[in-house]
Amino acid sequence: MDPFVLFKKTIFSHTMYLHEVVLSNLPVLVQALVALNIGVYFNSISSEFLLSQIITYYLFTIIITTFQRGNLLREFEAEIAVGGVANYLIRPINFIYFKLFKEFSSKIYTSLTNFFLLLIISIIFFTIPFFSFDLLLRAVIILPITLINYFLILAIFMYLCLIFEKISDLYRIFGMSAFFIGGGVIQTSYFPDFFNYLPQQFLYGRPIEFILNGQLKNFEIGVFYFVLWIVLIILLNKYTMKRLETNGG
Repeated sequence: MDPFVLFKKTIFSHTMYLHEVVLSNLPVLVQALVALNIGVYFNSISSEFLLSQIITYYLFTIIITTFQRGNLLREFEAEIAVGGVANYLIRPINFIYFKLFKEFSSKIYTSLTNFFLLLIISIIFFTIPFFSFDLLLRAVIILPITLINYFLILAIFMYLCLIFEKISDLYRIFGMSAFFIGGGVIQTSYFPDFFNYLPQQFLYGRPIEFILNGQLKNFEIGVFYFVLWIVLIILLNKYTMKRLETNGG
């Protein structure tokens, strides 16, 4: 199926069943609200950001969290277990690309829904978030890069799934670590300096801090990880192809 046809069908489906989308993502919304209250508390001690900036911080956090949560790898494992991906292994990168685009089509609508729900709750119980033209421009630049970074990592886990068959639990651990030590709960400034070198920080804290203040700390480390993911995908694709040929595929 053409990727853009798939995208339109997925958006239409989510629009028709908006109430189910909201209910199915209540855990993400509750998680974001808990993180928001923790962030507001910590910020009341340090006063690093204005309250309106903190609200904005967690509005962008919920977008990333929505993309990060999901059952794609578990579904992928189930397909592998019943031999459902055998026809796609001739070109595994095509199959993984299709799966990732389908996931993106599903999550783009859901993430915006969660964004606006959290926005309404924040205005009612806290304050109006801080927005400006420069901030929105930085968000338009950095959020797609952050999501590409996330999808590259997800692609790596999908290749590992083709090799080891069971990998979703490891990915879940990585996702939880990204949320807790990457800046999804409290800002990265509260962590020791050596945390600055962890890849998780470039999935939450660093990009969102750049949106807020225009400062992208440890930029070169972020570029290193971005290139590393691409190299790993190339190597894993070659290894998967070679393994398939060895097994007579």
